[in-house]
Amino acid sequence: MFITFAAASFCVVKAFLHDFIPICIFGTIFLILFIFCIISVFKRDFLRNSFEKFGVKSLKTFCIMIFITAITASSITALSFAISSKRTIENGRYLVDAKVKEVQKIDNNFLLLLGNVKIEGDSQNFNIKAKTSQNDISVGNELEFYGYVSRIELVEENSINSTILKTNTQYYCYIDDDTLQVTNGNPELIDGIKSKTKKILQNYMSDENAGFSYTVLVGDKSLLSDEYYSLFKNAGLAHILAVSGLHIGFLVAILQLILKLCKMKSKPKFFIIMVVLVIYNILCNFSPSVFRASVMSLCLLLGLLVGERNDTLSNLSLAGIVVLLTQPLYLFDVGFLLSFSSVFGILFFSKSISNILNKIRLQKTITSAASVTISATLGSLPFVCKYFGEFAPISLLSNLVVLPLFSLMFAVLLICVFLNLLINLPILIGFSEFFVKIITNLSAIFSKAGTIRTLNFDIISVIIYYIASVIISHYFMISTKGKLICSLALVVCISGTLAVNNLSVAKARNSITTTKSESNSLLFTTQNGSTILTGVDGSEYRFLTIKNMLREKQIQTIDYLILYNYSDAAQNHVSEIANNYDVKNVFVFGDYGNSTKIGLTNALYNVNKIEFTNSTSFEVQGFSFERFIDEAKTLAISYNLSSISVLHILQNVSKNQIDNNQFFTKNQFDYLIANRLYDRFFEINSKSFVTRDCSVSEQTKQVYVLDSSILWTAI
Repeated sequence: MFITFAAASFCVVKAFLHDFIPICIFGTIFLILFIFCIISVFKRDFLRNSFEKFGVKSLKTFCIMIFITAITASSITALSFAISSKRTIENGRYLVDAKVKEVQKIDNNFLLLLGNVKIEGDSQNFNIKAKTSQNDISVGNELEFYGYVSRIELVEENSINSTILKTNTQYYCYIDDDTLQVTNGNPELIDGIKSKTKKILQNYMSDENAGFSYTVLVGDKSLLSDEYYSLFKNAGLAHILAVSGLHIGFLVAILQLILKLCKMKSKPKFFIIMVVLVIYNILCNFSPSVFRASVMSLCLLLGLLVGERNDTLSNLSLAGIVVLLTQPLYLFDVGFLLSFSSVFGILFFSKSISNILNKIRLQKTITSAASVTISATLGSLPFVCKYFGEFAPISLLSNLVVLPLFSLMFAVLLICVFLNLLINLPILIGFSEFFVKIITNLSAIFSKAGTIRTLNFDIISVIIYYIASVIISHYFMISTKGKLICSLALVVCISGTLAVNNLSVAKARNSITTTKSESNSLLFTTQNGSTILTGVDGSEYRFLTIKNMLREKQIQTIDYLILYNYSDAAQNHVSEIANNYDVKNVFVFGDYGNSTKIGLTNALYNVNKIEFTNSTSFEVQGFSFERFIDEAKTLAISYNLSSISVLHILQNVSKNQIDNNQFFTKNQFDYLIANRLYDRFFEINSKSFVTRDCSVSEQTKQVYVLDSSILWTAI
């Protein structure tokens, strides 16, 4: 039933996204079921005997349940989509009253999560993210200000923005600090707990360890640095940063141990654990992975309480249905997919893998841990390939070593932080940091192994992969010969779909793409089939966004890699791009020392051509640009791509430079792209303005304010 529920939800949303391939597949399945219903009226024995092999006793009942489940799922999903898509506030400048739920420092600014929102005096049922330079704001404060409110789109680039679903944050707001009035107030209970936890960790731990600890406790990565995230990702341990079944399992085990020591009876013990899990889900914003693990844990505990046998596959299905009933659009959330597919893999593969490992005669504990790790990896592999495009081969070893130690660290950290919420005992935080350092140091060692690029899975490949997984599992009760024949047929099918899907989609057309996270990189494709990437620096976070952009556009080769404001810190990133994407030509603009030139040249041994130049312009067929330089720094670049002209402002340019330099005044641009948009930029003659941070108070021209989605493309 869970599969039907999920499939129906998927197809309804895909209809809104104008993608009809899954609907055709699902329609075909329904047609087959309908035919089976008709046949069952006339030839009951034939179909009954066929389906009884798979545990289906009544075909008509089975088909009716499928239809009812699908209709219910479709109705709920359509309603959820319609409600989530509806917005009553248009982009513009408004008077806003709100209460501060979270405060995060970013460089010299502060990013606020605002609740209890009133816009022009009218109460709203959503939260807002707002940016300000005021540094005297804390959780619980009441704010009143004028600001530019910008909508976060639920659907963009044919995908669902899960941020809206998890935090109900539907708008960005750029606060006019001159109008900001702050009134002291008390935070709500959950907001207060999260804020106090954050302060405890920041006060008594290093910034890096505090960010890691806060992330593993509540799943909030706002304090986690880019370098730390990359460290765990390269070690194949990124899953410990997302609160999931692993964390819930540890939490339930700790609670059971404490309650057992208190000699608590079974029924009160169950209800106490249930209350704690509900509170923990609220702290984690009811993350799909946390919600799933909590439902499965409670099902297991309830079965033990009433003396019934538990079926893990049924628990997983029930958890999926409960999660999708509360929010069907979670089906498109990466956390939901990874969480369920990992458990799916453990259920379907671990028994077979364990049998194979037992033949090697390894220690039982190692065999058990290895089978779970391998099966979870196999279960989530399609979604890891689809959404991340990278895989850490060392993960099989790193998980075996780190996870047992992580369980101890999590228990110590959780208990020490909880005690500090009640009474100030900083020595306990120092004690827990010792275990945190063990985990981070081990992860740093494993991260040196690096990652490899993976094939990109489309939805058809994912479906075929999981059908094959079901067939080869012990749940599918047919002969070994039948399993082998079916599996080989599916391998042929998935090989074809993967081959087609991994052909480059960089078509021979003019297009400009950039990431919606802060970055100075642009990706160009031209009518003659050339692919051009500009701007790679030393930032680990910005480098990750570049790789995501290339993966989303399914770029296999780069004809021209253009670098400006280059530094030695970017050498490893440039080398990785060159080696993984078959870069043919590299042009480095600026004046650099011999050591820099030699280092980069040696690192790019596979590139056909490397050229260092001080030229202010560059041209290849159908593509050209001109640089604006000040004090040996490239501040802006004017691109021309056939009929498209773009001004990309890399670093802040002054009003005097704009007014007195022909570079900014001689042409009309189709797009002006800048990480932050100032009033003076509107003096430049551009049809449209593209930015990630709009600090202007009035807007009379076409402005695209980019949210947290991955890509923005102009054609």
